[in-house]
Amino acid sequence: KEKSKEGVAYRQLVFRFEKDPALIKEMIIKSQDDTERSQWSKQLGRIYSQQNRIEEAIKILKQSIEYNPNNLEAMLELALCYLNRGEFKEGKDWLERIIALDAEYGEAYRVLGETLYMNGKYGEAAKNLEKALSLDPDYETILEFLALSYYFDNKKSDYLRVLSKIESSVTDTKGMMRFFIREFYKHHQYGQVIDLVQANEKLFEKDVETLNVLAAALFNSGKKTRGR
Repeated sequence: KEKSKEGVAYRQLVFRFEKDPALIKEMIIKSQDDTERSQWSKQLGRIYSQQNRIEEAIKILKQSIEYNPNNLEAMLELALCYLNRGEFKEGKDWLERIIALDAEYGEAYRVLGETLYMNGKYGEAAKNLEKALSLDPDYETILEFLALSYYFDNKKSDYLRVLSKIESSVTDTKGMMRFFIREFYKHHQYGQVIDLVQANEKLFEKDVETLNVLAAALFNSGKKTRGR
């Protein structure tokens, strides 16, 4: 039994890390097992997606799901292909299909939450991101999108609650602040940009990109830059 388990673990590693499309195609043909064939097809679809061969990726990932209708990783890859191509509805449908099959699949909630956020559906985004966070409390980037979802949904107390969690637990504070600054600027929240940068002046004093965003925010808000 132990050898059998080791064999399964080894195959899973091969499925995940093999990068040669020609070899993977050969393995798809040679495989006598639909579950294994599905895994090889999923890996080929992932490679095509990374190479920006999205149409081919979608085709092979759908084949992967035909081989094994419960291959959630293939469904996630397929959803990402559609989302990367700007097809929100198709991507969302596949993410929801994953959740219907496995209500504890945290990555699907995370991607769905971030997708909803990017499409301005902040209330729905927060709901899915909270679920993702409950399943994976250490996934720091969830907190970024969750806090901003609450902010843009005018849920101030929830926004402040998540901010407090960020301050106490996030390791890359500067990276997360830069994300907030870019998002606030994109949504024309110039006052928030100015407050964040000026409150962390030492942190950003040599960060040219952030200082340029600050200058643009000051200009757009009608304020003068200091010493510039």
